[in-house]
Amino acid sequence: MGYTVIPAIFEIEVLPGTVISLAFGPDATLTGSNGGTLSMHIGGSDPRSPFVTTANPPSRNQVRIGGTLTIGTTGANPPGAYSGSFSVTFNQE
Repeated sequence: MGYTVIPAIFEIEVLPGTVISLAFGPDATLTGSNGGTLSMHIGGSDPRSPFVTTANPPSRNQVRIGGTLTIGTTGANPPGAYSGSFSVTFNQE
């Protein structure tokens, strides 16, 4: 429908050559400003986990994390602003 999609972007600063793996928490519930809730399933990352860092500090490695929203009917998910939080663990090897 022409909506802009933006992933969550994290920047990590570690020595180059460090192996990073990600562990995603459970699905998140987003609460609407006009009632209703959405379920968000954390998808994957770019770069794909696990990955090897390349940036030399103080430069940082960007990690983008996307997901999938489950949207119901307008009655269950009325228009408005939805917010919530999700959990991601960055493991350094």
